[in-house]
Amino acid sequence: MQFKIKDTKIIISFTFFALVLLLNIFKKTEFLYISIFSAILHEIGHLVALKIFGAEITEFRISLFGCNIKSNKNNKISYYEEILISFLGPFTNLFLSVFLFVVNFNFDNELVKNIIIMNLVMGLFNLLPFNSF
Repeated sequence: MQFKIKDTKIIISFTFFALVLLLNIFKKTEFLYISIFSAILHEIGHLVALKIFGAEITEFRISLFGCNIKSNKNNKISYYEEILISFLGPFTNLFLSVFLFVVNFNFDNELVKNIIIMNLVMGLFNLLPFNSF
């Protein structure tokens, strides 16, 4: 499925819908919603950084392997800015993990614990040095 919002093409792959259906069938909806929330939050971190540096976003893709953002090749982004853009997604996940850990420290909420774990894993995983799929 594809559509446009302003000049940005939004693509949601069939495999993403298949994964959502499969997780719903096996009653793994909490994991599903936490994963989607964490991935969207992660990408918002990248989007904020791209907008701060004036980059034009041309494509936002959601697939089985997560989300991917493409920006215009004509953007004049320095190497330093590119590092900050790459880091802000994982930083957003790690910040939420630490924030919720501090807030949830005196409580025993299983949902919040799962959100903390998912964001911690997603943040650390995305700091690994390899290219996206």
